[in-house]
Amino acid sequence: MPSKQLINTADKLRIEILKQYQIMDSPPEKEFDNLAKLASYICDTPISLITLLDENRQWFKANVGLSVSQTSREQAFCDHTIRQDDIMVVEDAQKDERFRENPFVLEDPNVRFYAGVPLINPQGYKLGSLCVIDKVPRQLDQNQIFALKTLAIQVMSQMELRKQNYELIRILDEMYEQNQVLEDLNDFNRKLQSIVSHDLKSPIGATRHFLNYISNGELTPEEILVWSESISKSLELSEKLVMSLADLGLNNFNHSEQEKQTIELNSFVQGIIGDVASQTQLKKNKMVNKIGEMNLSINANLLEFVIRNLLQNANKFTKQGAICTKAIRKEKHILIIIQDNGQGIEAHKIKDIFAVNKFKSSVGTDGETGTGLGLAICQDFVTRMNGKIWVESEVNKGSTFYIKLPLFNA
Repeated sequence: MPSKQLINTADKLRIEILKQYQIMDSPPEKEFDNLAKLASYICDTPISLITLLDENRQWFKANVGLSVSQTSREQAFCDHTIRQDDIMVVEDAQKDERFRENPFVLEDPNVRFYAGVPLINPQGYKLGSLCVIDKVPRQLDQNQIFALKTLAIQVMSQMELRKQNYELIRILDEMYEQNQVLEDLNDFNRKLQSIVSHDLKSPIGATRHFLNYISNGELTPEEILVWSESISKSLELSEKLVMSLADLGLNNFNHSEQEKQTIELNSFVQGIIGDVASQTQLKKNKMVNKIGEMNLSINANLLEFVIRNLLQNANKFTKQGAICTKAIRKEKHILIIIQDNGQGIEAHKIKDIFAVNKFKSSVGTDGETGTGLGLAICQDFVTRMNGKIWVESEVNKGSTFYIKLPLFNA
């Protein structure tokens, strides 16, 4: 049993936060296994672990080199790791008064060297660690320490993605149970699940490429930092998308209209451009906002989804080009225009581009794939705002999407 000092108020709260991730005692998952293997490879150690600590246990979500799946928390090196903010390195456990009498030092697996980085969630709670272990005394160089810290960030990012996905599934399951008799809402749920599932692949895919590059030694420490920041931004955008669409789905089920609000269109669009900046920078595309100062009374969540989706689509089909957003105000309506100079759309595809069952998404300039449902949902949302959406395009010259919305959305 852990000491009383362990089960204090702060630790109880930490454990409650850990439970929200629904990850303890879960089956192995290759995303976590690969991160542990990569840590062992980079640090050249026979043992590496992704550990999570509850009241009494140190449980291994990923395990390289040990035959057990958990240990007592009281004997866990990682229990000391989660009490600090930075990496904990024990170069020789037999010379460390904290661990020299530890059974894992005196007996199998005969730990001599340990290095662990706390897994810190966005709210600052330390849920466990990524650690590497050896049976001989040793040290890590600065590059190995940097890599281990970076991998710990990726472990936490995977836990966040996993948590978001389970929360989304829970919400969608509740919606599905209540919407069996409402055919139109079932259709909404299907489209919602498809597009969220697709969008969550982007940060997961980027993380997978990132880990492959590190494993192959293709990235410098500076490039690793740039990639980490880009993936972190992508995860934040995915979380925002999940929560926004979940809110829309629940409001749709309740037959309730979200409150309309007056927005200043230029700053509104600029904020969305900032959200997708990391994606456009990777493809060296230039985002231009030419919207003048103008106000619009609208359902902001619906409009935000539509504009973000169109900007991401423009980026998908453009490389080293320009994406321009403009707006024209008329007496009774406003016309928002999103124009790119990318690869364009074939003429025979344009007539079905907003159709749910007919249009199939094309491959982007970097091989990106999709379901094609994003534009169908955009049309659905624009219709809900009493507006219209259409596109003009020419192959190899680019596409222009138009969104016509009433100035006073009754």
